[in-house]
Amino acid sequence: MRSLLVALLLYGGVAGADEKCGDQLLAARGHLLASQRAMSPSRTAESKSRAAWAAVPPSCRTGMWYVTAANILRNPGSSEEPLVAGDVRFTTPAEALAAGLAVCPKDPELVAYIAYLSRIAPKLAPPLPAESCANVAAADPSLHAYVCGVQAFTAGQPAEAEKHLVAVKSPRFPDVAELLAAARKKTGHKSASPGPPTPALACDPFCPMESWRAAK
Repeated sequence: MRSLLVALLLYGGVAGADEKCGDQLLAARGHLLASQRAMSPSRTAESKSRAAWAAVPPSCRTGMWYVTAANILRNPGSSEEPLVAGDVRFTTPAEALAAGLAVCPKDPELVAYIAYLSRIAPKLAPPLPAESCANVAAADPSLHAYVCGVQAFTAGQPAEAEKHLVAVKSPRFPDVAELLAAARKKTGHKSASPGPPTPALACDPFCPMESWRAAK
């Protein structure tokens, strides 16, 4: 399990943090992941995730810290109590993500998660900023293409969205196929290339296949 979580962190925005930062956020995400996968989400796992998240010092609070806060608050086992870390207090996923944008608006993981959540569950996220595509231009190519695709689609530019979405090669983003099909329906284009890869999800942070996501 730990090796899987380490891989998730390296793939999901903590690779640049020091070991102490990585371990603390790793613990928060590990307990959250265990709760997401459980048939009956554990309040103990949630409590441990909240405690580990709150223990991350301010110097270690990357975009993924705010993403993790949002994911804890929309977790299927969430107690719906506010998340508190010192003088920081979040009561909703949207609040946590908006705070992240104010601090690190160009963090690729944060921007990608907002792109995802603002589309599939818009009440849970702030709107995707208009400059998001440009803000993550130096990120992983699939992440950049995904953000640009979502931004173009929500702006009513399906042809531009299609151009970006066909470039997504990572299996991290589970709604790409749905989004690409919607863009092609609007443009009338037929599929001329292989579709996006089958999602390979550990559920942290992208978790669309859980039945609870539509209800939270």
